[in-house]
Amino acid sequence: MKDITIANSPESGITMSGGSVVIEKGKFLNNNPFNGKYPTHRRNIICSDSASLTISSLKGGDGVMTNCSLWIFNDGCDLRGIAGERASPFFIPVLKSVEAIEVGEEVEIVCKGKEMLPCDLSFMVVKQMGEEKQIEKDEFGESGYVSETEVEGGIPKERISEAEDEAEVKVSILFGDGNNPSSTDSFILKNNGETEPKGDEKVAEGEDKIEWCLFAFIGCIVVLVIFVGLFVVVVVFL
Repeated sequence: MKDITIANSPESGITMSGGSVVIEKGKFLNNNPFNGKYPTHRRNIICSDSASLTISSLKGGDGVMTNCSLWIFNDGCDLRGIAGERASPFFIPVLKSVEAIEVGEEVEIVCKGKEMLPCDLSFMVVKQMGEEKQIEKDEFGESGYVSETEVEGGIPKERISEAEDEAEVKVSILFGDGNNPSSTDSFILKNNGETEPKGDEKVAEGEDKIEWCLFAFIGCIVVLVIFVGLFVVVVVFL
């Protein structure tokens, strides 16, 4: 299948059951099942029964950007090319912020981003001190899916509060193959004292944002005082 556009099919753009398909210069657009709670959900390809699917190139539409969602539902197929290279052939969530809220004996982890659908989605809490890592995986639970832009999950409060001062606690979302899941960028819930997070590790919302706002406010006041002082000097000499 070469130089094709498959669009506006709510059931599925392509349904495969066995056989082999190669797509070159493909474009998938608006194959939307009209799921009100998850408006970005698409059904571009449904592939099953040990079929072989190769996507060698895309000319536009869904998945054309690097490592974004292709919306291929894979039920036992051999995926090659772009379809096999993505972190997930179905959807790839993007984590933009993490907030930790204490609720009784638990800490509620609020994750915000996009394309966070209730399909094999979980979250990972990593406590690291030096070279030593402690990794625990948790489920969001059915009630945790607020929308495709927000999911929530709870962990025992001591997982964070009892972490050593030198330890760093990070959260990321796991998605894709349940046996070998991929991970989003991670966000730091508890910093080990370093001023800058490393790599894709971002500081979660909270005190860092407040401190930055306070610093900016003080800076504005200082600039205003200097401006008023210069104005008074000019008036006096005139």
